[in-house]
Order: sequence, then structure tokens, then C-alpha cells
Amino acid sequence: MPKYSQDPIVEAVLGISFDGLDPGEIAEVRTTMSSVLKEYKVLRELPGDEEEPKEDASSELRQSEYGGFALEMGNKSVHIRPDEFSFHWQKPYISWEVFFPEAIRCWDIFFGKYPQLKLDSLFVRYVNSILVPVGEDGKVEFEKFFYNTPVVPRMNGSKLEQFTNHSLIDFKERGIHVIITQTTLDAKKSGTPFILDINVHNHAETANSDVKSLFNEFRIIKNDVFEQLISEDCRRLIR
Repeated sequence: MPKYSQDPIVEAVLGISFDGLDPGEIAEVRTTMSSVLKEYKVLRELPGDEEEPKEDASSELRQSEYGGFALEMGNKSVHIRPDEFSFHWQKPYISWEVFFPEAIRCWDIFFGKYPQLKLDSLFVRYVNSILVPVGEDGKVEFEKFFYNTPVVPRMNGSKLEQFTNHSLIDFKERGIHVIITQTTLDAKKSGTPFILDINVHNHAETANSDVKSLFNEFRIIKNDVFEQLISEDCRRLIR
């Protein structure tokens, strides 16, 4: 994927779900991980599903019913629940070559403490935000920058207030699925933020030895999907 100077990535997430931890163990896990990931000094409790209802379609992939905790360091954080590990990197995002080694380092430390875990799915999720400028006619021309965009009636006084599109794509032979969520945020004077959320995942029992190669495969798919959803005008916008 090309390196864009106006990097649209607002959050990158790498996640692994598993069986093998009892919810009653989470306090002990919190103590253990706080001691081995000392640089992640900020501790935050994570609510469960009943306390944190899903607000958008993109969260449907994985929403644990269990609470857990997050260990934070600046714009990076490790989230651990009784059935899921995830590593989050919020903007500014640097590169996969920086993000991925740190995510895997934290995972290896966690798995090293709990090698009994049985891995049952992996995911890579990237949330991009691109500000679509206002055109000369005062309209925001989404179709100029993206494929599969909202159709706004060309009528006097018409204005797009909100757009959400949710797609699920299967690569059945590879056992990989992609959730694409497109949505708009509140308009600004300079344009409208367009959110492109790409979530690549599987639902299959996985050996820990295969985790790195699968994540790298997910990354390639994620990049290909992103590039196929944006136009050359969009590339010029963020290049």
C-alpha cells in the first residue's frame, strides 16, 4: 500500500479471540500483565456487552459479553478480556512495520503466561477517516473520491445528513471474511469526514505458530480492499 502523507488511519487494531480463561481469572490476569508490561502504565477497566451496547454495525464482528481491562501507553493500548486479546494503535499511525512487531510482542508475552489458550479467530481492523472537500457547487462529491458512495438527489435544498453502508465479503476457500463499513460524520465547513472501516478476520481454530503469517495475509487483503474502494482523485487528496 502506498504511503500517504495525509495518513487517513485513525485506529489500527490487531485481535485474537480464544477459549481457556475463566472470567473469574481476570483479576489475576490483570495483576500479571501489569507487572510484565510495565511501560503500559495506565490501567483502565473495560465494560462487558451489557454495559456497553453496540452502537454501529462495525462492532458486530466481536463484542465480548465479558468485561476486562486495558493497559495504555500514549496512543497505544493492550485490551484483555476472558475471551479476547487486542492491540490498539490510535493516530498518529506510523506503519505496519512499527505497529505489527509491538502488537506481536505484547501478544507473545500474554500467550507465554497462558499457553493453554485455544485460539479460535483472528482479526485486523483499520479505521480510516478522509475529509471529502466541498465542491465548487457547494456540494460534497463523494462519488469523485470513492466507489460505492451515497447517492444524493440533485434537488434544490437537498443535503446529505448521514450515510452508512455495511458489507460482508467472503473468501471462502481461504476461510477469510472482510467487513467493510462506510459512514459519514457531521459535516464541517471544509467538507465531510468519510469513514472507511475495514475488518479482515477468520473464524477457525489456529495454532499460535501460524498467527504471524495469517496476520500478514490479512494486511495484504486489507490494503487491496482499501485501494479498490478509493479513486485516483482520493489518492491525490491524501498523497
